[in-house]
Amino acid sequence: MKKTLTFMTILLSLICLVVVCAGIGMAAESEEYVTLEDGCYLLGDVNFDERVSTVDARIALRVALNLQKIDDAAMQRADIDGDNYVKLVDARRILRIALGIDPLPDHIAEEDAAVAPTCDKPGLTKGSYCSVCGKILEEQKVIPALGHTVVVDEAVAATCEKTGLTSGAHCSVCNKVFAEQKKVEKIKHVEVIDAEKAATCTETGLTEGKHCATCGKIIIAQEIIPALGHKEVIKKNVAPTCTSIGFSEGRVCSVCNVVIEAQDVIEALGHTFETEIVAPTCTVKGYTINKCTVCGYQYNDNYIDATGHSGGTATCTTLAVCKDCGTAYGEIDKNNHKIVKHAAKAATCTEKGWNAYQTCSRCDYTTYVEIPALGHDYADDYTIDIPATCTTAGSKSKHCLRCDATTDVTAIPVTGHTEGTAATCTTKAICSVCGQEYGVALGHNLIAHVAKAATCTEKGWNAYQTCSRCDYSTYEEIAALGHNLLDHAAKAATCTEKGWDAYQTCSRCDYSTYKEIAALGHDLVDHAAKAATCTEKGWNAYQTCSRCDYTTYVEIPALGHDYADDYTIDTPATCTTAGSKSKHCSRCDATTDVTAIPATGHTEGTAATCTTKAICSVCGQEYGAINKNNHQIIQHAAKAATCTADGYKATILVLVVHIRHLKPFLQPDIHLAISS
Repeated sequence: MKKTLTFMTILLSLICLVVVCAGIGMAAESEEYVTLEDGCYLLGDVNFDERVSTVDARIALRVALNLQKIDDAAMQRADIDGDNYVKLVDARRILRIALGIDPLPDHIAEEDAAVAPTCDKPGLTKGSYCSVCGKILEEQKVIPALGHTVVVDEAVAATCEKTGLTSGAHCSVCNKVFAEQKKVEKIKHVEVIDAEKAATCTETGLTEGKHCATCGKIIIAQEIIPALGHKEVIKKNVAPTCTSIGFSEGRVCSVCNVVIEAQDVIEALGHTFETEIVAPTCTVKGYTINKCTVCGYQYNDNYIDATGHSGGTATCTTLAVCKDCGTAYGEIDKNNHKIVKHAAKAATCTEKGWNAYQTCSRCDYTTYVEIPALGHDYADDYTIDIPATCTTAGSKSKHCLRCDATTDVTAIPVTGHTEGTAATCTTKAICSVCGQEYGVALGHNLIAHVAKAATCTEKGWNAYQTCSRCDYSTYEEIAALGHNLLDHAAKAATCTEKGWDAYQTCSRCDYSTYKEIAALGHDLVDHAAKAATCTEKGWNAYQTCSRCDYTTYVEIPALGHDYADDYTIDTPATCTTAGSKSKHCSRCDATTDVTAIPATGHTEGTAATCTTKAICSVCGQEYGAINKNNHQIIQHAAKAATCTADGYKATILVLVVHIRHLKPFLQPDIHLAISS
C-alpha cells in the first residue's frame, strides 16, 4: 500500500510539471518579457539581459529538472523564494513575472551598519542595499568628524614616596595625547623632630623620633618608655585646731600627687573663751573682750558710749585741748588773735608804701592799708650820660627829680677816627687821636695759579693764589702718589678667546704687568652623518670641540612618508575572507589608505548533489546548498513474492512530453524516467 501511495504522489507531480512545461513552452514561442522598473530586477533575470522573460523561465525549469547547470550568481537570481534551491515553483514564478501576471519581487534588503564618527575621521549614517541587485535602498550620509575634546591632565605633585607628573592634555574621546605628562622626581623628606615625652607614674612615655612633615613617613620610630610607677610618701597626721579640721596619716605619690591612702578628716575643736572689760574714754566706747585661751582668737561685745572731752581754750587757729585726754576738740575762736604791730613806710616813685598796721602771728588777720607808688617827675632838659668817642656812640636822657630814673634816652653819634698810619693788605689804618685800628685791611690783590695733579711718579699742587703787593701765597706741594696697584685674576685662554696670567695695574695711570695668552683654537672631534628617515631627523657629518660647545651640527628634518600613488596588495582576498591593500612608503615600511579587498567567492568545481554541497575548485571547501534534484539513480531488480514475504516488480515510469511543449527546454529524444 505504501509503495502505491508513493507512486501516485510522483505521478501527480509529473502531471503538474507537464502543465508548467506546457505553459512555459507556449510562452517561450512568443518570448514574453517585462522590463525592469520597480522591484528587484535581478530576481528572475537568470541570463543577465536586464529583463525577466520566458527565456529566464526556461533556464530555471531546466535547472529545476537538473538538465542544466548555472553559476552561483545565476542560481541566486533563479531562486525567487530564497530557500537556496531552484525548483519548479521558482520557474513558474519567473514565467508569471515575464507574462506580467505577477509583479517583480521586492528587494532583499541588506543593512549597511552606521559608522560612528571619531575625532578625526567622518562617520556614516545607517543605510541599506539590495543583496541581490545591489541597488541602494537607503543612502548612507557622511557624518562630519567630531573634532578632538581636549581635556587638561592635571599635574600630580611629587611626594617623598612617589614621583609626580607635569600637567598635560589629551582628547577625552580618542585619548590622543597633545601634551605629554612628564615624570617629576620624588622630593626629599622634610624631617621633623617628634619630641620626647617623659613617662609618668601611670602613663608610658616616648623617646625622641623623626617623621617627614610632607608625607608623614616615620624616619626614626619613637620607642615606648614604660610607666615609672608611684613613689609613695607619708602625709603626716594634722591635729585639729579651734577653727580648722585635722587629718589622719595618709599616703600620696611624691611625683604625680595622686592619693594612694586618703587621710580621714578630724573635726575642729571649737574655742574656749575668757572675758576682759575695757572702760570707755573721751572718744572711744568701752567694751568686753572675749579671748580663746587655746588659739588666742578674740571678739568684742557689750559696748559702752564714750564720755566726751572737757576743759581747754580755743584760739583763732587752734581747738581747745581736753584736760582728761589731751586731745583737741570743738571749734576755733576767730577773735582770739595774737597781735603783732608793724611800722608805716612812705611811698616812692616806683614802690608802694603803707601806714602803721597790726597782724596776728597765728592767722592771716591784718589792718594793713596800701599807699600806691608816686610815679617819676622827669626834668624838661637832657643830661649827657656818656660822651661820644672815635668809635663809640654816646647817650643823653631826661632825669627824674626824685630818683635816678631816666627817660628819652638818645644816642650821640661817634666822632670818627682821624687818619694816622695807612692800612696794608693785612692791617687796618691807625687813628691819630685814639691810637686804635679802624677801617678795613686792603686785602690781597690775588693772582690765581692753576692746580697740577700729582701723578704716580711726579709731584703736583692744588690751585693756589699769590698777592701782587706782598709775599702772600696758598701754594701747597703734593708729593708723587706712587702706583695704586690693583690685582687682576688670571683667565685661562679658551678655544676662541685669549687669556692672561695674574697681573697688576695702577688705578691712576696706565702702568700694567699684563701679558696676553693667545686663544687655544678648537680641539675638533668628528661626528659621522646620519641620514634622515621618514619619521626621524638626521644630520650631516659635523664637528664639535672637546673643550667648548662649538659645533657645526646642522639638523636635517624628518623626510615624512613618500606614499605611492598605486595600491599594493598586502593580504590577497580568498574565497571566504577579505584581503587588504594599501599605499606603501617608498622609503620605509609605513602604509596608508588601508582598504579592504572583498572575498572573491567560491569558483564552481564539484556540483552540489542531493546530499552534499558544491566544492570550490580554488580552495576545496564546501559552499552553497545541497541540490535536492541531483540524485544518483540506482535501478533495483524485481523480487518475487514468497509464501511468507512480499515481493515487488521493477517499475519504470516513462513520461513522454509532446515535443511542441518541451522544445524550448529539451532535445527531441530526451525522456524522463523515474524509478519507483
